[in-house]
Amino acid sequence: MAIQGVPWDISNEIIIEHLKKSAGRTTHAKLTLNVTYMTLMKRINSDPELKEKLKEIRHEHDENLVDTAEIVLKKLADKADTDPAHALKSAFYILNNKGKERGYSPYNNPSNVPPNEANLELIQSLMEANKKQSKEIDELKSKTNAVDSGSK
Repeated sequence: MAIQGVPWDISNEIIIEHLKKSAGRTTHAKLTLNVTYMTLMKRINSDPELKEKLKEIRHEHDENLVDTAEIVLKKLADKADTDPAHALKSAFYILNNKGKERGYSPYNNPSNVPPNEANLELIQSLMEANKKQSKEIDELKSKTNAVDSGSK
């Protein structure tokens, strides 16, 4: 049973290949397939195999994003003497939105997801780096205050 406007002459394999190349971004895949967004979505929604494959592709892409964010966090924790504000915000955004299954999101986090050892080590490392930076800031403030007092 054909649905009007749905290109049945494009095989599932071709559609899946384009979805993989676009990391599951249907707006990009529609361009490479040379069809409209609505046409592609009708095709995907009318075929359980395509629907499931799109879900798998997006999940795999999200997992790769979370892995990358974890690597960024680890590198930043190892280099606490730098100012990692921008990269840290980006990594936290990804973890909070894409890393929920790994226990990163402060919202809608199921209570049965235990933090794993890597998460705990990372959190401890970040806390230690924060303490070190706070101590250095306090020392600089003390030195600044001492210089200011001496110049008066």
